[in-house]
Amino acid sequence: MDRFDIEQVLIKYINDYSVQKGIDVAYPNTLYEPTINTKWLKVSFLQSKPSDTVLSTGYERINGIMQVDINIPKDTGAYDIYEIYKDLKEIFKTNGILRDGDNYVHLQSVYLEGQRVSESWFTKYLTIEYSEFNK
Repeated sequence: MDRFDIEQVLIKYINDYSVQKGIDVAYPNTLYEPTINTKWLKVSFLQSKPSDTVLSTGYERINGIMQVDINIPKDTGAYDIYEIYKDLKEIFKTNGILRDGDNYVHLQSVYLEGQRVSESWFTKYLTIEYSEFNK
């Protein structure tokens, strides 16, 4: 698997969740204009340098982070943030595996870290660390 395949597996699960819950998602390099007074998610991928492994010649471990910015309307409390976090933590389980056909991704830690308040939104950052092998 390469980085594109890994990201597609992760995006599939976020997309399934967004359809189920009726929450819009802004994906990397796509135009999105959030609707005021609605919840929405923003997906970003942060990559690190691949590392070599002892599996075999040509294999490398791909490590990275899928960051999901959970955005709720400002001044509405934090309940919705934690409900979305609880749902996503159930999908992206620490030490879990996500599959899409023949492709799969090993998950590591899943946690909330940091926040931002803007004119219209209260945002917390969900970090999903992953690792997979590439040949």
